[in-house]
Amino acid sequence: MRFSHPALLIVATVGGGLWAASASAQQVHFGVDLPDPGIPGFSFPAPETTINAWIGSGNERAIYRHGWGVWTALSAASGTDARGIPNAPVYLTWADPGEIAAVSKAANAAAALTQAKQSLVLQAPRQHGEAAERTATVETVRTSYLCGASGAPDTCILVTVNYSPAAAHFALDNKILLEETLQTYWEDGYEQIPTFPTATVNVKPVYKIISPAKLVDERYYTMPAWPGTPVPPKTFPETDWGQCIFIDVTDQSAASGAVDKTCDTRTADNTYNLSDFIHFKVTEDDQHQIGELVGDQFKGNPLEVGDTIILVGMHVTTREITRWTWQTFWWVPDPDAPLAPSSVAIARARPDQLQGAARNYAMAIAYQMLMPAQPLTGGTDVGELMPAYNPHLEAGFDPATFQEKRPVQTNNGPVTTRYGVETNCMTCHGLALYDPGKDYADEDVSREDPYGSNFYLGRDDRVFDRMLQLDFAWSVLGSMIAIGEGGRRSPEAHEPAPE
Repeated sequence: MRFSHPALLIVATVGGGLWAASASAQQVHFGVDLPDPGIPGFSFPAPETTINAWIGSGNERAIYRHGWGVWTALSAASGTDARGIPNAPVYLTWADPGEIAAVSKAANAAAALTQAKQSLVLQAPRQHGEAAERTATVETVRTSYLCGASGAPDTCILVTVNYSPAAAHFALDNKILLEETLQTYWEDGYEQIPTFPTATVNVKPVYKIISPAKLVDERYYTMPAWPGTPVPPKTFPETDWGQCIFIDVTDQSAASGAVDKTCDTRTADNTYNLSDFIHFKVTEDDQHQIGELVGDQFKGNPLEVGDTIILVGMHVTTREITRWTWQTFWWVPDPDAPLAPSSVAIARARPDQLQGAARNYAMAIAYQMLMPAQPLTGGTDVGELMPAYNPHLEAGFDPATFQEKRPVQTNNGPVTTRYGVETNCMTCHGLALYDPGKDYADEDVSREDPYGSNFYLGRDDRVFDRMLQLDFAWSVLGSMIAIGEGGRRSPEAHEPAPE
């Protein structure tokens, strides 16, 4: 027999015994809580019944307001210096789950976090492509930092993951970022880990690095500009977007929402200011962290103090409802008229409280997999597709990325989605699971599969048989400290006996 809900917070089973969160763990500071942005009608966390009522009634206005409210709050100035950045945005004060995993193994949590929280943990995305390509190897990290010669479109991105204070304390208190904890839950017959608290916000920021080597005339930086969802759908990485914008790092330009269709003809209309982006400078701690990451295999650090990090996108998810809320953001030249998967209607819902550079980002949002929404269990693959993806993260996915593909019966007949530009965040993250038969200590083993595109996924789906559900959080596996090869235990040997 398997159980749905393990013990919550404070107490968790590890190695057959119980442990209580230590006083030092409770005293760890994990950043600034999501502030109240003062938007009429917005509250966080909102009751699950309220959000489900919006979904059930098709209240897009309320859903858009909620997504923009979360973005307004997490992008606001925190009033706190974080990671060497004065008055950092709220989300930058939050911990990386890799830091939390390391702290989970430390005797003194507060001291360990003080040592860990010194720099941005910038990584090449692990979610792209097949298993070997999803691993953030030295080579992929090095390539991501160096790509973008002077005047050429910079098509490389780097990402981090950040947990809000509520999520960070939950992860630490329950030690869910240690494989031994997940293995114990599975052996004890549970179907899923404890669920994150409703105040949880997990974000995946997407960055590009502006360095002097990438500038023209020591001033202008070139990056691809999203041209909208391709029709028909196809694999669509940044290298294929076919249009660009230019960024003036001296902040002396005044673009008008235009793009350059050739990526080599800069004009006043397609040249934007650095201040149009959420951005900050590379610190000595950031440089040190990357030096540690690439090690001796790279002679000379690819990241220099004073280089500029610009935010080009961000996945944002909250645990306010059982299947989480899903919204994603990316920078656009014309934020009043963003292209699909965003829309003019979404842009018009931006609140007045959203000001400055943060207002220049588009949003795609989906609080359900299909329309009409299906129940948590016992639903069907019937309805209209609800695509929601980030151009910088998923647009380049090809059919080989997805291990789960299922037809959906739409008004126009059955449709099986196969490309990143058709994906829905809820479907993909709903598949987050721990497989007790995998050796996660093996660097060649993909941690983030199966991936799915856009279809209905019930919480009792066959894909979860003999697995442990991870409450929609792939980041649990991505940051998990694995059991060593010598500690791997056979799932067959520990399968609970039938009653």
